[in-house]
Amino acid sequence: MFLNELPEECLLIIFGLINELDDLVSCYKVCSKWSRLIEERTRKVKYLLGDWPDEEPSPSYPLNHVYYRTEEPIDGTCLSTLFPNLIVAEFLGKLCKKVDHEDIVTLVKKIKSFKGIIDHFYNRDESVFQYCDDLEMVSTDCVWDIESFIKKKGAGIKQLQLRNSTLDSFINDVKYFPNLERLFICDYEEFPDGLEPDGAILSRLKIVELSLNNYCSHNHQGFKFMNSCRNLQSAHIRLECNHISVGGQLKHESLRDLVLECVSICFMYFFFQNQTVRDIMTKVSKLNYSILINNLYMQHNTLCSWTHD
Repeated sequence: MFLNELPEECLLIIFGLINELDDLVSCYKVCSKWSRLIEERTRKVKYLLGDWPDEEPSPSYPLNHVYYRTEEPIDGTCLSTLFPNLIVAEFLGKLCKKVDHEDIVTLVKKIKSFKGIIDHFYNRDESVFQYCDDLEMVSTDCVWDIESFIKKKGAGIKQLQLRNSTLDSFINDVKYFPNLERLFICDYEEFPDGLEPDGAILSRLKIVELSLNNYCSHNHQGFKFMNSCRNLQSAHIRLECNHISVGGQLKHESLRDLVLECVSICFMYFFFQNQTVRDIMTKVSKLNYSILINNLYMQHNTLCSWTHD
């Protein structure tokens, strides 16, 4: 029996085991019967993701996930037909090499269900964000300035990840994101932040993740920023500096979980020499905290004696 002679129910089961974008597009091109069945299979897809690095084992993707691995070109004109119900899409640089940018724009224009976009390449001439009216999750390389189209959608955004950004630049744009609940900022540059937040900001922010490379004499401004987010519940702070600016008295009554990631034990030492930081550790009774030092995990009970020294 030839494969195409199998009952459609069997073919759908087989197609349901295919999660790679290239294979689905290839099957879609075989014949009209396969096109129809592939469309039925891909209507279940909610997430279009870039695959994990080659040196890491790929996860076992569920039926509603599709990934792309290579930069090999494919026919991108069918993407909007195959994936009408996408919720989250990850647009890595290699996807831009696989399909024309116009096909990605068409995909975003036609799909009204988008809630999240992970955009790793930047096209100022025709941003995909301008076509998404209901975004709640955004991850982008902002190249210092947050894209204007993201700011226009900011009131609806609840989760925001910014790479190549600083706290300074984000504070200038914070008014565009009044309903933000989760924030991640990663700054790969070696510039200090002169953060001066004016009063309480981001009243809805519950989770913050900060990875700021403030070397040598530069002050780490993460705790100063946290002090202005009064309802913060969880924080993950990466420390790579020996000066920490906290700014004022303890204001973290809502904070429950704190993870500190130190690149070396000396940064941890400088951290615990800050009296206000020590107050945070000892006076907030419900705070659970832990420290990662070069992947060495230390929990609350181990650290308690340090804060009381």
